[in-house]
Amino acid sequence: MRSCFFAAITILLVEVIACAETPSALPSIDPALAFSALEQRLNNADQFSFAVSINETTAAEDEPTTLNSRFHFASGGRVRIESTGQVNGLGATPSMVSDGHEMAGGRNGFEGQFVDFSREPVPDGLRADLTGSMLRWGANRTLLQLVSGTRPVGMVEEEADFEPGDPLAHSAIENASWGLPETFNGTPVRALTFSLQHPVAAEVTTTIWLDLETGLPVRQMVRLTFDESERVTEEIYSDWSFEAISSSTFSLPEQP
Repeated sequence: MRSCFFAAITILLVEVIACAETPSALPSIDPALAFSALEQRLNNADQFSFAVSINETTAAEDEPTTLNSRFHFASGGRVRIESTGQVNGLGATPSMVSDGHEMAGGRNGFEGQFVDFSREPVPDGLRADLTGSMLRWGANRTLLQLVSGTRPVGMVEEEADFEPGDPLAHSAIENASWGLPETFNGTPVRALTFSLQHPVAAEVTTTIWLDLETGLPVRQMVRLTFDESERVTEEIYSDWSFEAISSSTFSLPEQP
Protein backbone atom coordinates (compact mmCIF):
# COMPACT_ATOMS: atom_id res chain seq x y z
CA MET A 1 0.00 0.00 0.00
CA ARG A 2 1.29 3.39 -0.95
CA SER A 3 2.40 5.50 2.04
CA CYS A 4 1.66 9.18 2.25
CA PHE A 5 2.49 12.07 4.46
CA PHE A 6 -1.08 12.97 5.42
CA ALA A 7 -1.94 9.47 6.62
CA ALA A 8 1.08 9.56 8.93
CA ILE A 9 0.42 12.88 10.62
CA THR A 10 -3.37 13.04 10.78
CA ILE A 11 -4.44 9.53 11.69
CA LEU A 12 -5.25 10.66 15.24
CA LEU A 13 -7.09 13.82 14.27
CA VAL A 14 -8.74 14.02 10.87
CA GLU A 15 -9.57 10.69 9.24
CA VAL A 16 -11.39 12.30 6.34
CA ILE A 17 -8.33 14.09 4.92
CA ALA A 18 -7.39 12.38 1.68
CA CYS A 19 -3.85 11.53 0.71
CA ALA A 20 -2.29 13.74 -1.92
CA GLU A 21 -1.40 12.10 -5.21
CA THR A 22 2.17 13.42 -5.31
CA PRO A 23 4.55 15.05 -2.82
CA SER A 24 4.57 18.22 -4.92
CA ALA A 25 0.84 18.63 -4.22
CA LEU A 26 1.36 18.48 -0.46
CA PRO A 27 0.21 19.78 1.82
CA SER A 28 -3.30 21.13 1.79
CA ILE A 29 -3.70 20.52 5.52
CA ASP A 30 -3.33 23.54 7.80
CA PRO A 31 0.29 23.57 9.10
CA ALA A 32 -0.74 24.22 12.71
CA LEU A 33 -3.10 21.24 12.56
CA ALA A 34 -0.30 19.11 11.11
CA PHE A 35 1.96 20.09 14.01
CA SER A 36 -0.75 19.22 16.54
CA ALA A 37 -1.30 15.86 14.86
CA LEU A 38 2.40 15.03 15.02
CA GLU A 39 2.56 15.99 18.69
CA GLN A 40 -0.45 13.81 19.52
CA ARG A 41 0.88 10.94 17.47
CA LEU A 42 4.08 10.84 19.53
CA ASN A 43 2.26 11.36 22.82
CA ASN A 44 -0.16 8.50 22.13
CA ALA A 45 2.34 5.97 20.76
CA ASP A 46 2.91 2.96 23.02
CA GLN A 47 6.62 3.46 22.60
CA PHE A 48 9.08 5.10 20.23
CA SER A 49 12.74 5.98 20.00
CA PHE A 50 15.05 7.99 17.79
CA ALA A 51 18.62 9.24 17.49
CA VAL A 52 19.49 12.91 17.17
CA SER A 53 22.71 14.72 16.35
CA ILE A 54 22.83 18.20 17.91
CA ASN A 55 24.97 21.20 16.94
CA GLU A 56 24.36 24.54 18.68
CA THR A 57 26.35 27.68 17.92
CA THR A 58 26.06 31.37 18.82
CA ALA A 59 27.16 34.58 17.15
CA ALA A 60 29.23 35.31 20.25
CA GLU A 61 32.53 33.57 20.96
CA ASP A 62 30.91 30.89 23.10
CA GLU A 63 32.07 27.33 22.63
CA PRO A 64 29.61 25.17 20.65
CA THR A 65 27.45 22.37 21.99
CA THR A 66 27.65 19.12 20.02
CA LEU A 67 25.85 16.03 21.28
CA ASN A 68 24.81 12.66 19.92
CA SER A 69 21.73 11.53 21.78
CA ARG A 70 19.25 8.69 21.89
CA PHE A 71 15.70 9.25 23.21
CA HIS A 72 13.44 6.37 24.32
CA PHE A 73 9.79 6.85 25.30
CA ALA A 74 7.29 4.26 26.57
CA SER A 75 3.90 4.26 28.24
CA GLY A 76 3.54 4.95 31.95
CA GLY A 77 5.98 7.85 32.00
CA ARG A 78 9.02 5.73 31.16
CA VAL A 79 11.81 7.67 29.47
CA ARG A 80 15.50 7.19 28.82
CA ILE A 81 17.83 9.77 27.28
CA GLU A 82 21.52 9.09 26.70
CA SER A 83 23.98 11.64 25.30
CA THR A 84 27.68 12.02 24.64
CA GLY A 85 29.64 14.98 23.36
CA GLN A 86 30.29 18.54 24.48
CA VAL A 87 28.21 21.22 26.17
CA ASN A 88 29.64 24.71 25.71
CA GLY A 89 32.90 23.13 24.64
CA LEU A 90 33.23 20.88 27.69
CA GLY A 91 33.01 17.09 27.53
CA ALA A 92 29.71 15.87 28.92
CA THR A 93 27.22 13.00 28.95
CA PRO A 94 23.91 14.57 30.08
CA SER A 95 21.36 11.84 30.58
CA MET A 96 18.30 10.69 32.52
CA VAL A 97 16.12 7.65 33.02
CA SER A 98 12.59 7.28 34.38
CA ASP A 99 10.95 3.98 35.27
CA GLY A 100 7.58 5.72 35.54
CA HIS A 101 7.82 6.17 39.31
CA GLU A 102 11.25 7.67 39.93
CA MET A 103 13.86 9.28 37.72
CA ALA A 104 17.60 9.77 37.96
CA GLY A 105 20.21 11.53 35.89
CA GLY A 106 22.08 14.77 35.59
CA ARG A 107 24.59 16.94 33.79
CA ASN A 108 27.43 14.42 34.01
CA GLY A 109 30.33 16.62 33.09
CA PHE A 110 29.33 20.20 32.34
CA GLU A 111 29.12 23.13 34.69
CA GLY A 112 25.74 24.32 35.88
CA GLN A 113 23.91 25.79 38.82
CA PHE A 114 22.09 22.62 39.85
CA VAL A 115 23.41 19.35 41.20
CA ASP A 116 22.68 16.01 39.57
CA PHE A 117 19.45 14.40 40.72
CA SER A 118 18.83 10.88 41.91
CA ARG A 119 15.59 9.05 42.68
CA GLU A 120 13.36 12.07 42.18
CA PRO A 121 9.60 11.47 41.79
CA VAL A 122 8.44 11.51 38.18
CA PRO A 123 6.22 14.58 37.64
CA ASP A 124 2.82 14.14 36.07
CA GLY A 125 2.87 14.66 32.33
CA LEU A 126 6.63 14.19 31.96
CA ARG A 127 6.37 12.53 28.56
CA ALA A 128 3.99 15.15 27.16
CA ASP A 129 6.27 17.90 28.48
CA LEU A 130 9.29 16.33 26.80
CA THR A 131 7.51 15.79 23.49
CA GLY A 132 6.02 19.28 23.40
CA SER A 133 9.32 20.88 24.28
CA MET A 134 11.29 18.82 21.77
CA LEU A 135 9.05 19.68 18.83
CA ARG A 136 9.03 23.39 19.67
CA TRP A 137 12.46 24.14 21.13
CA GLY A 138 14.53 21.15 20.01
CA ALA A 139 16.00 18.11 21.73
CA ASN A 140 19.03 20.03 23.01
CA ARG A 141 17.12 22.62 25.05
CA THR A 142 14.73 19.92 26.26
CA LEU A 143 17.53 17.68 27.50
CA LEU A 144 19.68 20.35 29.14
CA GLN A 145 16.72 22.01 30.82
CA LEU A 146 15.60 18.63 32.17
CA VAL A 147 18.94 17.58 33.63
CA SER A 148 19.67 21.04 35.04
CA GLY A 149 16.43 21.08 37.01
CA THR A 150 15.78 24.74 36.28
CA ARG A 151 12.00 24.46 35.79
CA PRO A 152 9.47 22.07 34.27
CA VAL A 153 10.64 20.96 30.86
CA GLY A 154 9.79 23.15 27.90
CA MET A 155 8.73 26.20 29.85
CA VAL A 156 10.28 29.63 29.53
CA GLU A 157 10.89 31.87 32.51
CA GLU A 158 7.57 33.67 32.54
CA GLU A 159 5.64 30.38 32.36
CA ALA A 160 7.15 28.88 35.51
CA ASP A 161 3.85 29.00 37.42
CA PHE A 162 2.44 26.17 35.31
CA GLU A 163 2.52 22.65 36.67
CA PRO A 164 4.16 19.80 34.71
CA GLY A 165 1.69 18.25 32.30
CA ASP A 166 -0.34 21.44 31.92
CA PRO A 167 -1.17 21.79 28.20
CA LEU A 168 -0.68 25.55 28.54
CA ALA A 169 2.89 25.07 29.73
CA HIS A 170 4.27 25.16 26.19
CA SER A 171 4.27 28.21 24.01
CA ALA A 172 1.65 28.16 21.29
CA ILE A 173 3.11 28.05 17.81
CA GLU A 174 2.44 31.14 15.70
CA ASN A 175 2.64 32.02 12.01
CA ALA A 176 2.92 28.38 10.95
CA SER A 177 3.65 27.85 7.26
CA TRP A 178 4.84 25.21 4.81
CA GLY A 179 7.97 25.38 2.70
CA LEU A 180 8.39 23.96 -0.78
CA PRO A 181 9.12 20.23 -1.27
CA GLU A 182 12.84 19.49 -1.19
CA THR A 183 15.29 16.69 -0.50
CA PHE A 184 17.45 16.27 2.59
CA ASN A 185 20.11 13.54 2.59
CA GLY A 186 18.21 11.81 -0.19
CA THR A 187 14.85 11.92 1.64
CA PRO A 188 11.90 13.90 0.19
CA VAL A 189 10.87 16.38 2.87
CA ARG A 190 8.82 19.50 3.42
CA ALA A 191 9.59 22.18 5.98
CA LEU A 192 7.11 23.31 8.62
CA THR A 193 8.11 26.70 10.08
CA PHE A 194 6.61 28.59 13.01
CA SER A 195 7.51 31.22 15.59
CA LEU A 196 7.46 31.10 19.40
CA GLN A 197 7.30 33.71 22.13
CA HIS A 198 10.25 34.10 24.52
CA PRO A 199 10.69 36.62 27.36
CA VAL A 200 14.25 37.53 26.37
CA ALA A 201 14.79 36.65 22.71
CA ALA A 202 13.45 39.18 20.23
CA GLU A 203 12.51 36.40 17.83
CA VAL A 204 12.32 32.61 17.89
CA THR A 205 11.87 30.65 14.68
CA THR A 206 11.65 26.85 14.50
CA THR A 207 11.70 24.85 11.27
CA ILE A 208 11.04 21.11 11.21
CA TRP A 209 11.69 19.18 8.01
CA LEU A 210 9.21 16.28 7.85
CA ASP A 211 9.71 13.10 5.87
CA LEU A 212 7.01 13.10 3.18
CA GLU A 213 6.51 9.34 3.54
CA THR A 214 6.49 8.87 7.32
CA GLY A 215 5.59 12.38 8.53
CA LEU A 216 8.42 12.23 11.09
CA PRO A 217 11.11 14.87 11.66
CA VAL A 218 14.44 14.40 9.93
CA ARG A 219 15.91 17.84 10.65
CA GLN A 220 15.14 20.76 12.94
CA MET A 221 16.53 24.29 13.11
CA VAL A 222 15.81 26.55 16.09
CA ARG A 223 16.98 30.16 15.78
CA LEU A 224 16.84 32.55 18.76
CA THR A 225 17.63 36.16 17.92
CA PHE A 226 18.69 38.49 20.73
CA ASP A 227 19.59 42.19 20.60
CA GLU A 228 23.29 41.58 20.01
CA SER A 229 23.59 37.86 19.34
CA GLU A 230 21.96 34.85 17.81
CA ARG A 231 21.78 31.21 18.88
CA VAL A 232 21.23 28.56 16.21
CA THR A 233 20.63 24.89 16.96
CA GLU A 234 20.57 22.33 14.16
CA GLU A 235 19.40 18.81 14.94
CA ILE A 236 19.43 15.80 12.62
CA TYR A 237 16.96 13.04 13.50
CA SER A 238 17.35 9.42 12.41
CA ASP A 239 16.58 5.80 13.26
CA TRP A 240 12.96 6.38 14.26
CA SER A 241 11.38 3.22 15.67
CA PHE A 242 7.96 2.37 17.11
CA GLU A 243 8.93 -1.20 17.95
CA ALA A 244 8.73 -2.57 21.49
CA ILE A 245 11.50 -1.39 23.80
CA SER A 246 12.98 -3.73 26.41
CA SER A 247 11.75 -2.95 29.92
CA SER A 248 15.37 -3.05 31.13
CA THR A 249 15.98 0.14 29.14
CA PHE A 250 14.07 2.05 31.82
CA SER A 251 15.71 0.45 34.86
CA LEU A 252 17.17 2.99 37.27
CA PRO A 253 20.83 2.63 38.29
CA GLU A 254 21.47 0.97 41.61
CA GLN A 255 21.86 3.35 44.50
CA PRO A 256 25.33 3.52 46.02
